[in-house]
Amino acid sequence: MPNVAGHIGPHHPETNEDPAGQASDFASVERALERIQTRVEAKFTRLERLIVTVFDRPLEPTEVIEALELCDGLGTKLGMLGFGVSAELLRRTATQLDQDDLGLPACMAMSSMLEDARIAMTAVIEESRVMSRNGSTLAVVGDESETLDDIMWVAASRGLRITRVVEGMETGRQDAAAIVLAAGHPDLSRVRPLVRGLRERYPLQPFVLLTPPGEISDRLSVVDLVTTVMPLAARPTAVIDEVRGTLARAAHELSVIVLGEQADWVAGEMAHRGLAARSASGAEDVLSALRSGTARSVLLLPGQIDPNPNEMLRTIRTDRSLRSSIVGIVGETMELRDPALRDGADAFFSAQTDLDDVAVTLKMRLRRRAEIEPLADPDVHQQSIPWANASVLIERMLTSAFRQSTPMGLALLRIPREVAGPNLDDQIAREFRQDDVIARRDDQSLVLALQGVGRRTIRKRLEDVHDKFGLTDLGVRSVGAEFPVDGRSLNELLAQNQIAVDRIQSEGGPAVAGADWQPEVSQAADVFLVDPDATLAAVLVPTLERRGLRVHYAQDSIDALDHLTGHAGKPLPAVVLLELDLQGFDGLHFLRQMREAGTLARVRVIVLTARIAENDLLQAFDLGADDYVTKPFSTPLLMHRLDRALKRR
Repeated sequence: MPNVAGHIGPHHPETNEDPAGQASDFASVERALERIQTRVEAKFTRLERLIVTVFDRPLEPTEVIEALELCDGLGTKLGMLGFGVSAELLRRTATQLDQDDLGLPACMAMSSMLEDARIAMTAVIEESRVMSRNGSTLAVVGDESETLDDIMWVAASRGLRITRVVEGMETGRQDAAAIVLAAGHPDLSRVRPLVRGLRERYPLQPFVLLTPPGEISDRLSVVDLVTTVMPLAARPTAVIDEVRGTLARAAHELSVIVLGEQADWVAGEMAHRGLAARSASGAEDVLSALRSGTARSVLLLPGQIDPNPNEMLRTIRTDRSLRSSIVGIVGETMELRDPALRDGADAFFSAQTDLDDVAVTLKMRLRRRAEIEPLADPDVHQQSIPWANASVLIERMLTSAFRQSTPMGLALLRIPREVAGPNLDDQIAREFRQDDVIARRDDQSLVLALQGVGRRTIRKRLEDVHDKFGLTDLGVRSVGAEFPVDGRSLNELLAQNQIAVDRIQSEGGPAVAGADWQPEVSQAADVFLVDPDATLAAVLVPTLERRGLRVHYAQDSIDALDHLTGHAGKPLPAVVLLELDLQGFDGLHFLRQMREAGTLARVRVIVLTARIAENDLLQAFDLGADDYVTKPFSTPLLMHRLDRALKRR
């Protein structure tokens, strides 16, 4: 490939001093948040007063309209500020208000939803306070206003640090990565001097100007000084999305790694043309650079490459973590162009293509990809947090899951601190969403809490983490429990996970499992306990085992039914202790399925339940149960019933 003259070197600007004063840290956000909460609370209070009126008399039509408007306004406001759960609860409240018959049950439901909305809002605020602020700094300029308060809160809740720029304060150093100016006056000719002054202080940073509706000519007067002009009434989330977008695009390095013959020389020529370029030692070097982000594109040259360029391309395109990489291929003939493009190449060059054209094409592709790829602040990472803070957040997640009837996953990783080292906890945390909670509970265990995730999903996530960080080779064992199936509180879920991890380690079980994991049964159990109460099982199973009984426990009624109807191919136990209140379906249905499978003739069933209704017990006996013990029960009584059932069998 010919060497075309012309060098475009990278530009390294000087750091400027900032003559504007800055009131920096989270205190500005706290003050803004206090003002937001005051405004919101006033509307909450008025809405509650209207709703409790229903206890005394029906609402007047004008009062219903006012309440609906309050719900709509509050829901919209909270949704814009990132309080999604609270906004949804207000929408549900509005649905209740819109009913023809507003009775006491509806009033109680609405009061409960408003209280839940408050709790959900508080949970989001507390979580944002707990999480560290290690993102880029945003300079916020403008007079105190509701708009600026909303923008500061949304920015802080998304991990940005806030600097309030205030004229007249003592000089500080420039450290803001982006600027937002809220101009309250539509006449931008009056704002232009301030915009010009800020641009002089922040010559290279992205600059977002918020302005009221005005003449296009006014906007043109400042457009050369700012990055983006947005309406003053724009949603705060849209403003911060634009800020983060400009930050991502500004930080997007135009980088390429080159593989093939003459790779060193071509990389040098690409560097002269404004790309951060280096040559690769082999295919693994390329893949590693793309995965780590040290290179965002690859240029594959002709030559002895193992694998060949087309196979290399297919490897990149089938790897989810590499799909956004830009791939350019240099072919010896143009006949190779169509197959390369079909396999997913972004650009194809012949051996005679000028290097200027190659560099321009790669730059264009990289910039276009920066515009469309998901925007994320590279400085913001999920981190593990102290257990004292995490336990509060997890309790709130459980409360939210209970109220919304959604699952929640809680995982326990038996990973000693000396094995984890100083950084592994945070590296694992970065594999999860900002909404998830990752915390070290003690020197031996790491806890993960995932909203809206069931046992099967959390197990898959744990398997991915084990594979990525080689945890299995380190001897780490991990289990995942699901709320409310495996437990109805944080302590119950932790206890269930602890039991499962101990069982896995003692029985030589898999590195990753659900909290319901049991070893394969090689010989029939004496007692099979089927009960969703993990706390009861944690006490009862060891008690029975100390008396010399082989015990098998199942919390999942479907797995237990597969076992006891012969579908799992496992030997049947001698006695089944069966709770009638099962997760998924009724214990009477469970007995009916056992009878239809013909297994009731080979096992004894003792109903273990808090149900004492005569009709339930009669149905259980009609279906084939042999005995029953009511909860709460005494251990000697249960052992007497078990001994009798075992002797009869």
